[in-house]
Amino acid sequence: MKNKTSWRRKLREEIERVFLTEDKLTSIFSEYPEKFGDNFYNQIPGDDYRKRLINLIIELNNRELIFDFIKVVRYEYHNFAQDL
Repeated sequence: MKNKTSWRRKLREEIERVFLTEDKLTSIFSEYPEKFGDNFYNQIPGDDYRKRLINLIIELNNRELIFDFIKVVRYEYHNFAQDL
């Protein structure tokens, strides 16, 4: 469990490092509805950006979409999540 938490924390830090704002995340998921479904990011709960980001990572992992997300983000940010 600790390993999962550490991995999720590192991914959150990577998202923050490349400055993926909520607007950018919304755009990413809107551009790939065939991979993630319609309005994927808008369905993620959370009172603030960090909580939504944590819930996003958990949901992507639960739906086995985490690697698809990483691939999509790497298309624009080539050095994104290289250590994960």
